[in-house]
Amino acid sequence: MGHACGVLRKVCVLLSALLFVEASAAPLCIGAGEFTSTTTVAFSNAGSTSVSDVTLDATLYSRPLIVLEESYWLGFQFQNTVIGAGEDQSSPAFYGTPFAIEIDKKTGAWIAEIVNAPLTAEDNGKLLAVYRTIHALPLDLVSPSNTLEVLERDSVGTVLTRYSQPRSGALQRSRARYESLSDESSA
Repeated sequence: MGHACGVLRKVCVLLSALLFVEASAAPLCIGAGEFTSTTTVAFSNAGSTSVSDVTLDATLYSRPLIVLEESYWLGFQFQNTVIGAGEDQSSPAFYGTPFAIEIDKKTGAWIAEIVNAPLTAEDNGKLLAVYRTIHALPLDLVSPSNTLEVLERDSVGTVLTRYSQPRSGALQRSRARYESLSDESSA
């Protein structure tokens, strides 16, 4: 655990240094787009089931942070986040917390993350769960004729995920099976 913390501290220092150098030396390359995710939620209570759609709307900003020999870091931040169903909507502040994701260059797998605020475990999990819905391998790692299998983490554990290109320029992701279950997989 001590080694991992030391590595994360070094990455934080590198990210801070990189941000300072980039800010003073060159213009930043920041991408932004509208993010919308709708989930259908079913509640069962005393034999009756009610169904509602919960929608999360936000502006998602992203930018490359640092490139290492075997991986790279991407920075993300949601802004103007609204979540809810119908009239019952809120704007939780933790969704605006900047975070960085480390991606393996060879496999495209999510290796590590740094959240730039001391969030509760529940809020940290919610923030990273939204990113998990959009994380996918870079298209150039998946050839049109082959299926690529990658071990990925989610809030349940380590899952074998299959990627394929059903047609040129399209990426399909499906989960085959869980390899392990762990409470620490979402940390």
